Amino acid sequence: MLPPPLPAVAPVAAETRIAYVLRHFQLAYEAVPLVSIGYADTQPHIEIAEAAGSFFEQQQPYPSEPTWREWQGQRIPVFFDSEPQKPLLELLSDGHALIHADILSGAFYLLSGWQEFFSEERDQHGRFPYAASVQHRFGFVTMPVVNYYFDVLKTAVEHVSGKPLRPRCWPNGATWAAFITHDIDNLQSAWKAPAKAALRQGQLLSFGRQLWRHFTTPTPGTTFNRCRKRWPATGQKHVLLPARTSSWHRRHTQLRLQVAEGMAPGSSSHWQF
Repeated sequence: MLPPPLPAVAPVAAETRIAYVLRHFQLAYEAVPLVSIGYADTQPHIEIAEAAGSFFEQQQPYPSEPTWREWQGQRIPVFFDSEPQKPLLELLSDGHALIHADILSGAFYLLSGWQEFFSEERDQHGRFPYAASVQHRFGFVTMPVVNYYFDVLKTAVEHVSGKPLRPRCWPNGATWAAFITHDIDNLQSAWKAPAKAALRQGQLLSFGRQLWRHFTTPTPGTTFNRCRKRWPATGQKHVLLPARTSSWHRRHTQLRLQVAEGMAPGSSSHWQF
């Protein structure tokens, strides 16, 4: 199935990518100190190697193949890495730090869903298929890559600021939370159509059975409402999402890109917390 035509998307500037990613970084850690982070032209405290080139000015779904680097004993894929011969992170004695890979652009690419938006690959339901993803192509679907990028950045921020960063926790100090989802393709009681058909055909006994079953058997809708009323007492929450059609995927990813565009600081290519 072919995806719908792409809407117009403005090129995503460097300051937009930086602001978008660092906003997520700030949400991941408590009380991030005031540290400038950006590319060399702004002379920030933490200098990132700019390596995305014109990629985000175009509509290509996939960047070049990532390099694989060691970080804290783990091999991680690094997109937009033009200097793999250099160490991933270099802590300088003058209180500055150098990150020799464009982890900001890599994080933006993964967080924004760029590949879902610009790829023309779709399954029979119009959805972006897992088989077409960079996670599948390069074998890191079980690896939280952006988390590792953030850990590199966290180490740099701690070196520059002299202050340790603590990850934000869920209530009661929990370090993780589970979000259980259920796909409901057709939420309906399925009694009206057969009952009407039975009545039109003069099958009164069948009509009576359908009517009796409707009033005595909980329908999917009433069962859901009962569960929803119980959730507040257990601290659970619920969210209803639309069906993930091809157009839904593209609208959702476009919204993420628009949110990123709206977060741009505008005047510089570095960001301060």
